[in-house]
Amino acid sequence: MAKQVWGDGSVYYQVAVDLLGDTSVTARLYRWPQPGLRSAHRSRYEPSTGVETLHQGEMGCR
Repeated sequence: MAKQVWGDGSVYYQVAVDLLGDTSVTARLYRWPQPGLRSAHRSRYEPSTGVETLHQGEMGCR
C-alpha cells in the first residue's frame, strides 16, 4: 500500500494482509530489510512522489 522512509533513514512498508485466512484484511507496517527476507520481484513502474489530484475524490461511477 505504501513505502515510508523515516527521518532516521529506516524504511517501512505498509501492506494489507489476511492474517486469519478468512479474507478479513488488516493493514500492517513492516520494517525493511528483515533478516531472511528479500524482494520477490521489482515493479516496472516508478513510485509516486506526490498526491494525485486529478482523480482525487472521484467515485469512478460511469
